[in-house]
Amino acid sequence: MKREIQIYRESFGVSEEFENLLFKASPETFKVNNQTVSQLFLLQATIVKNEINIPCKYLFAAATKREERKKGYMKKLISGITENQILILRPANKTLINYYKKLGFTLFTANDYKNNGFAVEPEGHFRLLADLEGKTNDGEFPLMAVNSPIDLNGIYFPFTLP
Repeated sequence: MKREIQIYRESFGVSEEFENLLFKASPETFKVNNQTVSQLFLLQATIVKNEINIPCKYLFAAATKREERKKGYMKKLISGITENQILILRPANKTLINYYKKLGFTLFTANDYKNNGFAVEPEGHFRLLADLEGKTNDGEFPLMAVNSPIDLNGIYFPFTLP
């Protein structure tokens, strides 16, 4: 697990309280020569729309070891998990939107103000992490999904994790 924390810190910084809670959930990893080079977390969530609940996973903290970047490892890791799951993610920056589009993700506009019965609800570990970090005040922002059976434009998603 030490290598996974190191990869996380290279990309996202250090917050021991947040890290301790995050790493209680096991990351999905891609290994080369039995060493983790890429990792991400899949956090349980539910898309709620008009009393219909659709289980999904929030893809969080996707990172590759600095010296192993641009070798396609993250693409292989994500491609291996997108087949049978609804995944959502909030791209860390706008430059990642095209990267995720190439992996089959669709771009939607989410917001951090409540709307009638249409939201992403964190579950389990994601709920604990979201409660620790609080909510954003970003207004509208990009959210991406793969395998979603419904249009997610306008969904309420107020959570930003570091």
